[in-house]
Amino acid sequence: MSEKIDEKEENKQIEEKKVKVFYFKHTDGLERLSPILIIDGKKIYQTAVKRKIIGKQMYYIFSDNKSYVKLWKDSKNNLLFYVDNYYGSLFYSEEPQIWKFSLSYCELQLDDNSLTFNNKKLNFNIPIFNFIRNFDEELIIPTAYILLALFYEKS
Repeated sequence: MSEKIDEKEENKQIEEKKVKVFYFKHTDGLERLSPILIIDGKKIYQTAVKRKIIGKQMYYIFSDNKSYVKLWKDSKNNLLFYVDNYYGSLFYSEEPQIWKFSLSYCELQLDDNSLTFNNKKLNFNIPIFNFIRNFDEELIIPTAYILLALFYEKS
């Protein structure tokens, strides 16, 4: 009997990661992007990934007001982010990837400094979700999904 209780408690343990976050102001280019449509129920988020030949993938989350958030990890697994505006239209020479998911606020727990989903928790040293909320609240869900993919993706 106690073994079953221990197994249940073990299943409830949360895998935590501490993540240092840095805003990285730099010159950015929107070339070599591959489109990703993140679909949450009936909501579609326009995102893209830039796959580097050497280095980490960079994710772009586009808002409806011609701005974007860029998220990526550096070689030390720190989270780097950048925001900017873009002008004109974005053209892609390939079919978009489709990522379907359904994250409800009851499954997804986030506050300004952390994100928890399915017994996985990311703790950030700065209030990244407060920044995203102030920048464009509509980008919170796709940001959360991309952060989970960045830090828990199987290599």
